[in-house]
Amino acid sequence: MLNVTCTKDQSACAECFTVRANGLMCLYVMEFTKDPHSYKLSAMDGISEWDFEFLQDDSSGQVRFCTQLQNSFDKGVNADWRDTLCLDNDFSEVTVPKECGSPLITLTIDSHMGNGRVMGGQYLYCSP
Repeated sequence: MLNVTCTKDQSACAECFTVRANGLMCLYVMEFTKDPHSYKLSAMDGISEWDFEFLQDDSSGQVRFCTQLQNSFDKGVNADWRDTLCLDNDFSEVTVPKECGSPLITLTIDSHMGNGRVMGGQYLYCSP
């Protein structure tokens, strides 16, 4: 569970976290805005950087947005790295802890380095 930090008027919120994967530190930054209702995800690993933005016309509607990344790294890693990143606001399959004031979205990361073990996780973003 990640509690976002918001502006005073709650019109924009953000949160970031880092994970270590195959010797690289990966930074994930999630930004939310209310007008327009959007989600922006940035991922950086020191070699590459990706930015994805999802705009939602109807903020009351259900969302599932996935994107897949596939990269070949020559420097430092020497393997193909593929990720599937999904944003989802259907919380029926997620246990939302009582410490979560209001669930915003989940980020699911499914990451594969070459033929190695699956890495990743599911992150629940909450507004206080």
